[in-house]
Amino acid sequence: MQNIAEQSGHVDVVYITGIMTRSGTNFLYNLLCLHPQCRGVAARAMAEDHFLDNFNLLDRYVSNVSSHWSRHGRLYEKHPEMESVNQDLQAQLFKSIGDGLLLYLSRFGEEQGMWDDRDRPKAVVTKTPSVNHLSKFFKLFPTTRLIIIVRDGRDMVESNVKSFGSNYEFTMRRWAEAANTILKFDEQYKDSKFKDNYLLIKYEDILTDLPEVMTSIFDFLDFDTSLYDFEKAQALPIFGSSENFSKTATKRADGKPTGWKVVEKSTNFQPKARWKDWPDSRKVRFYSIAAEPMQLLGYEIENCAPTNWREVLFNRILDLRWGLLSRAIAIGKYVEKTLYAITKARRDFRRLKMEQ
Repeated sequence: MQNIAEQSGHVDVVYITGIMTRSGTNFLYNLLCLHPQCRGVAARAMAEDHFLDNFNLLDRYVSNVSSHWSRHGRLYEKHPEMESVNQDLQAQLFKSIGDGLLLYLSRFGEEQGMWDDRDRPKAVVTKTPSVNHLSKFFKLFPTTRLIIIVRDGRDMVESNVKSFGSNYEFTMRRWAEAANTILKFDEQYKDSKFKDNYLLIKYEDILTDLPEVMTSIFDFLDFDTSLYDFEKAQALPIFGSSENFSKTATKRADGKPTGWKVVEKSTNFQPKARWKDWPDSRKVRFYSIAAEPMQLLGYEIENCAPTNWREVLFNRILDLRWGLLSRAIAIGKYVEKTLYAITKARRDFRRLKMEQ
């Protein structure tokens, strides 16, 4: 039996997720959209989908809804074997929500005039420079092809600081956390039934050997490589490079970007190793925070561990400060979660009283 998406003219979706901002999601998206079997859905109204960012709300929704199916869980107290039935129903509900989101992308493309029934692509491409809730991806999209793009953390930190005025410490932490999220995802799924549904690539590999990387992507997506214009891909202009940020990005009153302009590549364009001018203290700090995930993702990193008591003390103070800040944030989240649980319990109690 066809699902709703298939009955409604749904097309396959290629989902690009970047380790974080400035990871090359725009570049890869534009490269894929050069393939005639592919269309992008990024537009001014929705440049990035961020479907997974609020997965916790969907998880809460599914949990609350399914609790009513089992008469507030009392059914499973008498029949524990029925718990697996409820889990299957929850999985089907997650997938149905995911199908609805994918169908939304297809309709969005049609409504934007990107294609019609006579010119329907084999797949549409969407992108998000975030790995929030990445481990839940296949709960929502169990048949969708996922491409994860990573980039050298040092270059990403420098690019984010230059583009958005980010704080070095905060951005280093963000990169390390996102890298660990990807590594845990890979560990979780590399031997699972979803192992052929995702592909992990490096931004640097696209720059150094574009034909080989794009060919591997097209094999992964089951696209006809012979239809791709590799010469056009090699000449693809830069979109959103931090090197041209001050000249090309329009800004709001607070200085944050509202859009990027396309700039032709110059002969001195060097998107790699921008961090090499960092002072030694910054290299030491990055090494202390992110050396392990860098190496596990296959990046070489020089040993910059603290070598004297000043460096050791300085890094410990920074770690302590970050730990206190993280704990304060965690307490805030715990309070929020507790208040929600209390509110839900009161609501359920009132509903039970009304049913009696």
